[in-house]
Amino acid sequence: MVKHFSHRHELELCPTMPQPVHQDDEAFFCFVCEYELDFLHHCDDDTAPVIYQCTKSSNSKCHFYLHDLCFQLPREILHNSHPKHPLLLSLPPYQNGNRSEFICNACGESGTCFRFHCPKCMFDLHIQCATLPQTPSPREHHQHPLTLLFSVPNPRNNVQQKMTRICDLCEGSISQGCWLYYCKDCDYGTHLHCSTAEADDRHHEKPLLQSI
Repeated sequence: MVKHFSHRHELELCPTMPQPVHQDDEAFFCFVCEYELDFLHHCDDDTAPVIYQCTKSSNSKCHFYLHDLCFQLPREILHNSHPKHPLLLSLPPYQNGNRSEFICNACGESGTCFRFHCPKCMFDLHIQCATLPQTPSPREHHQHPLTLLFSVPNPRNNVQQKMTRICDLCEGSISQGCWLYYCKDCDYGTHLHCSTAEADDRHHEKPLLQSI
């Protein structure tokens, strides 16, 4: 049995993948990342993920679950995107019984799950964004390696111009201030999730969680 700082009860390894009792019940989610428990964190890994569950789950309504990678996340990290202060693994505060939302400084999307947070600067990162690799795995959509940038570069031949960039993969907009994967030689850039998402369409909008 093990303990996690976010839960009052001890945890244990699930012998099998937890399943809803009734067919119409919602699937169980990881408490930290809020992804479904059967979500595979690595594209090339077909093995079932390791899941921790609350030891009280069998005789109570304490359905608390964690992916193994989420369980192993450090309480504090130093990140190159925010070098002045450490980022703390924490939940957004509760308001009226519900978790309040935060805006991720990497992707610009909102979140209510665990984040890496700087309380001095109100700087927030989804845990998925905080663990993104500097260079993603090679993909068919571009012939050169891509590099993680923490801001949208200015358009070529116009250093002073600030504008919204278009993702060269999905043709959606990448706002100023958001991170992207970029090839300097070709001036080619993509959303974070466009370069890291699994082939499975249901995960297209979700970057993969990486170990730290």
